[in-house]
Amino acid sequence: MSSFPEFESFFREAWGVAPFPWQQRLADRVQQGLWPGGISLPTASGKTACIDIAVWALAAQAGRPPEERSAPRRIVFVIDRRVVVDEAWERARTLAARLREAASGPLSQVAARLRTLSNGYGEPLTVHRLRGGTLRDESWLRTPEQPAILLSTVDQVGSRLLFRGYGVSPRMAPIHAGLLAHDTLLVLDEAHCAEPFAETLRAIARLRQVAEAPLPSPFQLVVMSATLPPGTSDSLGVEATDLADPVLGRRLSAAKPARLVVAREAKGEGAERLLAEAMAREAESLLGSGHDAVAVMVNRILTARAVHALLEKEKGWDAVLLIGRMRPLDRDALLERWRPLLAAISGGREKLARPVVVVATQTLEVGANLDFSGLVTEAAPIDSLRQRFGRLNRLGESERAAGVVVVRADQAKKSDDDPVYGDALAATWRWLVEEGGKKGVVDFGVEALDDRLAKLDGDAMRSLLAPTSPAPTLLPAHLDLLAQTSPIPEPEPDISLFLHGTRRASPEVQIVWRADLGGLPPEEQPGAVALLPPTVGESLSTPLWLARKWLRGSRAAALLSDLEGELSSEAREETEPSQKVLVWRGADDCGEVTANQLRPGDTLILPVEAGGFDLFGHVPADRPRDLAEEAFQAARDRVILRAHPAVLEPWRKAASVADLLALAVEPPGEIEPATLRETLQRVADADVPDWLRRCALLLAREARRTLATPHPGGGTIFASRRRLGLVGAEPVEELESDGLPVPLATHLRGVGRTAAALARACELPGDLASELDLAGRRHDLGKADPRFQQLLRGGNPVVGDLLAKSGQLSLPAARRPGLAARCGLSPGWRHELLSAQMVGASASRLVRHLVAAHHGFARPLPPGVADPAGETVSCEVEGELFAGSANLSPADRWAFAESFWALCRRYGWWGLAWLEGLLRLADHRQSEAEARTPEQGGDA
Repeated sequence: MSSFPEFESFFREAWGVAPFPWQQRLADRVQQGLWPGGISLPTASGKTACIDIAVWALAAQAGRPPEERSAPRRIVFVIDRRVVVDEAWERARTLAARLREAASGPLSQVAARLRTLSNGYGEPLTVHRLRGGTLRDESWLRTPEQPAILLSTVDQVGSRLLFRGYGVSPRMAPIHAGLLAHDTLLVLDEAHCAEPFAETLRAIARLRQVAEAPLPSPFQLVVMSATLPPGTSDSLGVEATDLADPVLGRRLSAAKPARLVVAREAKGEGAERLLAEAMAREAESLLGSGHDAVAVMVNRILTARAVHALLEKEKGWDAVLLIGRMRPLDRDALLERWRPLLAAISGGREKLARPVVVVATQTLEVGANLDFSGLVTEAAPIDSLRQRFGRLNRLGESERAAGVVVVRADQAKKSDDDPVYGDALAATWRWLVEEGGKKGVVDFGVEALDDRLAKLDGDAMRSLLAPTSPAPTLLPAHLDLLAQTSPIPEPEPDISLFLHGTRRASPEVQIVWRADLGGLPPEEQPGAVALLPPTVGESLSTPLWLARKWLRGSRAAALLSDLEGELSSEAREETEPSQKVLVWRGADDCGEVTANQLRPGDTLILPVEAGGFDLFGHVPADRPRDLAEEAFQAARDRVILRAHPAVLEPWRKAASVADLLALAVEPPGEIEPATLRETLQRVADADVPDWLRRCALLLAREARRTLATPHPGGGTIFASRRRLGLVGAEPVEELESDGLPVPLATHLRGVGRTAAALARACELPGDLASELDLAGRRHDLGKADPRFQQLLRGGNPVVGDLLAKSGQLSLPAARRPGLAARCGLSPGWRHELLSAQMVGASASRLVRHLVAAHHGFARPLPPGVADPAGETVSCEVEGELFAGSANLSPADRWAFAESFWALCRRYGWWGLAWLEGLLRLADHRQSEAEARTPEQGGDA
């Protein structure tokens, strides 16, 4: 093993500066063992360097035996806000790129160590954002041995750990839970906002060990906050050496004076409007006194909209509205425009040509590396204000920083009815007034505020913090229910309580708008959506209760905040009438539901005519309502283009776009590839958005191989077979073939070998690697059924060797049942259940379960499929004869359930999911290799 660099030299080469003293202290500690329970640091102190420390510590321990390695290979950065930490995301991506490109020096040495952990399959480090709703960049799932950084929210990480991933299908949920619960470091930032989740994570850490033979892998939790929850033990914080550091010390000691202002007319009915007017006046005062970048931060989305409208439309200022409840592509476009102008840059940014005011909600409290010279904030609890003032004079380099705290007159003394912050808002205001004295000015500088807060006892401090409620204790009985993912039991625990406590317990759904659904009959809409599945970039998160209210006819704007787990205002309205809405839960589960049938994580598909753009969140007026193509490119790395009049209407004035729409009217089989290529090339050369140009260029290059499907509403949908190479997509259960058949024996050998290699790379004991190898070599025995072999051949007679993949393009979901029936297969027939029956007593209980569950069923019960027409199926594999029937009796089904529970007791709830995940991911990986080279399975 090559020599390993000290943290200081690694950090200096990565970023060109020396680490802060606290960063060096933490690195020294982590290299020797465990992380501290808490890290107490103010904003702008470089907390995202925890990512660098975790990566360096992992590399430092890469050569240790598995039982001695305490540094996890998955580093999960979690924050209780909808906007994933932009600064951390950019920093992690930059670090990964520099590790990948390093040819020598400390970075190269760290990269070499990291590569030893990834079994040579991946890069030194990969970076991913976990987002909910629909198809996502889930390439982290493909490589469980890969050192990786994941950035996400409480809802996304928490729901996945509890087997109910928001936006994750029940069949994929165990893979997410198993991976996140093993070999993982969870860094919970701004933990004061997420104490219920911290409690749940501590319970998970204990319950992972409740097993006869728990799987060996590290799992650690560290919480970070400027205001750690009371009682946090073993914490690392600011010390004298940090205050003496010339860079960090300047940030900590910088003054941030703020005037205290009561909006005296803001009370009673109309208080929100009058508060918005008062805050707009204060912002104008700062703008008029020479401040070129001013932030206005409020507690509710409705207030933010009102302030933005006053400043932009009535007063003519350059105003930006930034809230968390935006579609990711909209938010990215906004930040791409403004971040370069407002970013906190050492040495100071250039003065703006025109003053800018950013109006925001809680979304700017954390994660945005923006720097303002002026700040107007609505009164809030002290921990929230502390975060907001972290955006004022962020680097301590301005001598003119000025702030204003504005409170509604009717909340200055009492605010227990405030739906967001309760009485903590008024308690904080009363304390500020006392500290501000006659001048009514309080210094929110880090050091100055810390000195003031240090004088408070525990109870007084708690009264100033944003309210939280304890999470219910996570018990084995809860996990016995949550671990059941197929079928899901009823009733089941409400996981939002474990994520946000009992006070803010409303989960969320995703809203997607489509332009091509208007006028389509309800029965044809699922087919249109399935041809271009919804993806996260076009999805807007909104509380489940608000979506239900909308379906029941309420169009009144809600006083939403930007906190995850928004407090539910849903009364008992179950009996009120509801319109229906199209919900996407996957290609096989898309249809209309009522308000009562909505579930957490559902994706609602609305025609653009339905509106709601400013009810559910914020869709900027200058952005397209339908973002499907652009979002699909980002999520799935492929091109699909709907040549449909309603979709391409904004660019129809371009002659080439009009020609493409005219061409798309023809039956797909009659469209000449040469004509299609020439038309698409002209579209790419026209004045069209980048996403449309990318679509046209790729489809033009492979015009002869482009898939063309009629759109139910008219026009044609063109789809590429080739990936763009931009992102990694989520593993899918059934991959499209690329025209090359795959022999069954080849596939079985390849999956067994890949599963064993994954197990060894993930440092599992040798006996489990052998079990996974055997499960892989047996998992698809059921495909030997003559009826399935006929299905693979499109209903044609079976000739030649048994196949695992047909070599034919996958049929649309709607056509599969009919062909299966013509081949003699019963509805719901599952090849993996027949495989498990054929394995029988020739293998262990674990092998048989892994085979039965490798498509996500049999957790605990397999589908109750009667197959009276099915005869005993037999085949010979590796010199051994296997036989069985897919016609499961009730006793057969209960035997699967008994195995599931016995294995949960042996390996733990997450341990069994981890083992299942390794086999399933080996199957995915092998299938991908075979799609490129069918012979890959034989000798790879």
